[in-house]
Amino acid sequence: MKKFLTQSLFIIASLLVLSTLAKAQTSAGRYEVRLVHNSFDCVKDSVKVCLEIRATSADSAFVMGSANIYLAFQNNQLVAPVINSYSNFHDTNIYSFVDLVPTVGANSTIVSLNIVNNGRNGAGTTVGTNWMPIACLRFGIAAANQTKCYSLSINASQPSTVVTRAFPNPLNPAGLSSTLEISQGSLTSITNQCPTTPIATLSGGGTIASGGSANLVITSQNNVLPATVVISGGAGTVTLTSVDPSKTLSVSPTQNTSYTIQSVSGECGTGSGQGTATVTLAPCTAPIVTLSGGGTIASGGSANLVITSQNNVLPATVVISGGAGTVTLTSVDPSKTLSVSPTQNTSYTIQSVTGACGAGSGQGSASVAVTGGPDPNPCPPGKCVPLTVRILK
Repeated sequence: MKKFLTQSLFIIASLLVLSTLAKAQTSAGRYEVRLVHNSFDCVKDSVKVCLEIRATSADSAFVMGSANIYLAFQNNQLVAPVINSYSNFHDTNIYSFVDLVPTVGANSTIVSLNIVNNGRNGAGTTVGTNWMPIACLRFGIAAANQTKCYSLSINASQPSTVVTRAFPNPLNPAGLSSTLEISQGSLTSITNQCPTTPIATLSGGGTIASGGSANLVITSQNNVLPATVVISGGAGTVTLTSVDPSKTLSVSPTQNTSYTIQSVSGECGTGSGQGTATVTLAPCTAPIVTLSGGGTIASGGSANLVITSQNNVLPATVVISGGAGTVTLTSVDPSKTLSVSPTQNTSYTIQSVTGACGAGSGQGSASVAVTGGPDPNPCPPGKCVPLTVRILK
């Protein structure tokens, strides 16, 4: 009887100890869990998401026990989740992760991320008020999901997300920790997360002379790179990268032209363009050239014709009449000389003037008189009579 009473008292005491421990362990613990979008990989059609936890307040801090966190997503958005990396709760002497356990439905899937605390004497990682990464998951993007947008939620119930805290159990002969479920706080999901597409701006342009060039400047506005940008009007295509987030195109229009961004494309789809660049041609002035020189020369001699720019619109190509020749006036040589050797009296004029803006105009003339040569018409009609010469012997 005495032995029975002793055993009974021991059991009652043990239960009281466990009860006290349980009350102590459930009185402070309360947690929050959130999902954080990490990145899109549109080349591989995948998305990376990270799961984080924290205590709701300082007096709610706890040693992480075991956990079952349930995530839900639509099958037409995401597929094939895998654990990409672990954080904080990866001490293999205490914790072990169980592979993701998916439950696939007709339209949606629920996947369970499971942490098991195998520690002793309440050992484990303390969850404080700072957000602590649990693990990062990688999902495939469903082939039907052309926008690549997705939503991912944390289940509060049916099935319920459960987090426990670990505490020492003095009654366990092996010293294994005990765990108790703690209060659930806010669960933050991801809603309609879409990839960011590139934004590019166009600037530059200005006023140029005919035949000149201007620069168009294409710049990434949100550093979503690489991005391929096509400029209107056949100006060209550039690819912006993290090394060159801004590039320049040189254009030489023949008339006033406004350029815009025709298209922007990145790894995750079509982006957008902003801004315009206008190139204006300066008013075009036609060249004016004068002709001077000439004079009187002896037969077989030569005279100079002087061709000079009058308004410095250069270069200008000048053709002189009578086959005298062609000269090109430039900013280095705005006046040039032609040597002519006519065989008779000749008047020269400017036959044509051509510049960058088209036809110009010529002014002046130059006459060359030829003296000392044989009379080109020694016997005008009706003025000469036959002459007979008799030689006497």
